[in-house]
Amino acid sequence: MHTDVPLQRALIGFELDDQSIAGGWAAVLTPGPHGLTYRPATA
Repeated sequence: MHTDVPLQRALIGFELDDQSIAGGWAAVLTPGPHGLTYRPATA
């Protein structure tokens, strides 16, 4: 999908909000040199 509709950031998690992101409850996908880079949730 990213090749058809490029994105700057995608969040993966359940009912995300600013607290979930700041607290590490969300996994994050960001564009990288070889496609999307996955950063797992840490909480």
